Amino acid sequence: MSFVDKDQYNNVATEYLTLADVPQTKLEDELVKLGLGDCTGFKVLDLGGGSGGHARHALEAGAASVDVVDVSEQMLQVGKDIEAKTGYDVVMVIWAFDHARTMQALEGMWQNVSYYLKPGGRFVGVRVSNPRGKGAQSGDYGARFENVEEIADGVKYDCVVLTKPPFSFEATSMETSYTGSFEIPQKFGLSDFEYVQAEDTEIVKKDPAYWKTFLEDPHFRAFTAKKM
Repeated sequence: MSFVDKDQYNNVATEYLTLADVPQTKLEDELVKLGLGDCTGFKVLDLGGGSGGHARHALEAGAASVDVVDVSEQMLQVGKDIEAKTGYDVVMVIWAFDHARTMQALEGMWQNVSYYLKPGGRFVGVRVSNPRGKGAQSGDYGARFENVEEIADGVKYDCVVLTKPPFSFEATSMETSYTGSFEIPQKFGLSDFEYVQAEDTEIVKKDPAYWKTFLEDPHFRAFTAKKM
């Protein structure tokens, strides 16, 4: 089952660490922190957690432990990568949905979210919401999407991160995901979906004029849910 080419992330691993200086990464961090809220004593699972930046946010919010599974095919078989345990209080998926190359892969991700999340547990996610939006195309917020191309059930594109020097990687977004549908996660028992509002972050409050384009047509959204 194809998910994502892990080698492309190995190839840009050093550059990826410079993302912290990108404006949209700073916004993303604040959105995730708001979505996490108080995690005192929680067990947290970060699927596709990369270098662990958001895992550190969870620890800062009081989490007792955080398990991180990096972006790879193994995310679809996460039980092989982490200790066999269920009942996480929080499961995070930050951007990884936008590397599912098929609907089958996307459903596999959501199935894992549901499996590892305890009843009543909280989900926190970030996913692309408009790959062709003005903010995504302009690069005004530190990254842009190029070569957007239709594929079965979605689009693929190059995400160019405007660090110094810039780097890029290929991403894929299924239409059901970037159009804001929650049909798949609902099928796996998630409910109470809510968007984390960019207007509530300090970075936007400090310079709303700069973020005007994003606020009018956000090219990514953070959201939360609960397992029924």
